[in-house]
Amino acid sequence: SSRRRHTRYISVTGVQSVLFRSLYVSAFMVYMFVYLGFGFQYLYPWSSTFNNYARFLLFVMILILKIRFTQHYLRLAQYAPKLNKAFTILNISFLLIIGWWIVFPGLFTSYTLTVINLIYSLTGISLILLLLAFVRVYRHERSATILYAVAFSMNIVAFIMILLEEYGYASIHPFGVSPILLGCFCELVIFAIALSYRSKLVSDDR
Repeated sequence: SSRRRHTRYISVTGVQSVLFRSLYVSAFMVYMFVYLGFGFQYLYPWSSTFNNYARFLLFVMILILKIRFTQHYLRLAQYAPKLNKAFTILNISFLLIIGWWIVFPGLFTSYTLTVINLIYSLTGISLILLLLAFVRVYRHERSATILYAVAFSMNIVAFIMILLEEYGYASIHPFGVSPILLGCFCELVIFAIALSYRSKLVSDDR
């Protein structure tokens, strides 16, 4: 029946959401390990440049996994297929950038600023698409959209706090905790609640 197919679709997208969320969290943890200097300290003390390459690759992988999670969690293929295709094109672009680095590392080194600007531009486009996705999906999945928006806003708040500190308007390290870590921790907790709530809905439907 159509209800069973719908329930099965929700179940599959839920599993995929959990999968990509787990991969995203793993990639982010490795990124923070490298960002805080532990990679250079314990894994590759002989190379200072590899740390920058590792951060670049991990950052792009985090973006790719975050987009894939968004596609499944908000069910863009069902509610916003055009936006879903646009996100897929963005992911392909990120993968091409990684391929560029792997195949032509020297060329990448020569055009580092260009690549960074390109990544920032694609990230900006993904943020615009995400806002459009919120609008399209909200009428179908209000609770999921609200939870995603709240979770995502944690990183936005953390970024604003960092900017305020850089320009001397605030001091945000009184407890020795990076706002990025705090924002991501809050995001992880909210998404854990959101995925648990969705799993409960699937169980209730069955």
